Amino acid sequence: MKNKFFNLFISVFTVTATLAGCSSEPVNTVSYNQYSVNQTPTYQQPVKNITPPAVKQQNKTTVVAKAPVKVATKTVTETKQDPKTEIKKAVSPVSDPSISVEKKIMLKAKQKYDGLKNFSATFTMFSKRNDKTNPKGNPLLTAETKYLFEAPRKSVFNVVKHSISAVAGAKMIWDGGDKVKVKAGGVLGLFPLELALTDSKMTTNRDWKLDQLDHVAALERALSPKATLKLAGKTTINGREVYMIKQTGNTIDGEVTEENIAIDSKEFYIVANEMYAGTDLVFQLKINVESVNINIPADAYEL
Repeated sequence: MKNKFFNLFISVFTVTATLAGCSSEPVNTVSYNQYSVNQTPTYQQPVKNITPPAVKQQNKTTVVAKAPVKVATKTVTETKQDPKTEIKKAVSPVSDPSISVEKKIMLKAKQKYDGLKNFSATFTMFSKRNDKTNPKGNPLLTAETKYLFEAPRKSVFNVVKHSISAVAGAKMIWDGGDKVKVKAGGVLGLFPLELALTDSKMTTNRDWKLDQLDHVAALERALSPKATLKLAGKTTINGREVYMIKQTGNTIDGEVTEENIAIDSKEFYIVANEMYAGTDLVFQLKINVESVNINIPADAYEL
């Protein structure tokens, strides 16, 4: 079982709560030409010659990575709403006029997440290898996963599709700690594993861990004093109007120069997250929240 089947399960996820005042402020945005709003990464053909489980040598197959096409977005200016329609501000920190619009949007997202008991979602992921930190990893990885999140930080991943075909059908359970329970698809699932969060079979092809990739981590980075936020524009992703927030200064690793987080302008869910090394797209996550505060099946946390 010491294989690369779990080289990548990534999650940036959604959910967010009503924040007062932000949507009532005029938001003059600029055209944002970098975000891949309409492009879903094409699933790659299964990587050939995958190293058998019992062999520890690295897979030498070369795959040419092709990032999703970057689609230009349109400038949208938001008009001021009738004060009667504004959300009650109460004592919410986001009502502070000294807080920027960008930070208010992120705070609203955090409020929404903090107010949820759980949610289910589907996400697609694209990740391009970092040759400096993981030169022998898979050059390109894509996946589609059904995801369940339960507060404070428990997650279940059911892999629907994966660029490495053997990974499809796998299930992973993470309780927010330093261990992950994993069950492969097919006959390999007869022997579930418990792996360290830092195990190379659990990290991405950029050596990123689960606790760096969910919505909790994305919001923590964006709301850190080290981060610089900019409202780059508004666009539409999968039929949803979103705010595009560009975060610099507190990115996930030294190669990543900016992180772009798309926040639903009405529900304040995180709809997508992209990371760039200069102009090179190295990571993309698109998320569709399906249900919130649901009754979780008893077998959801069983392998």
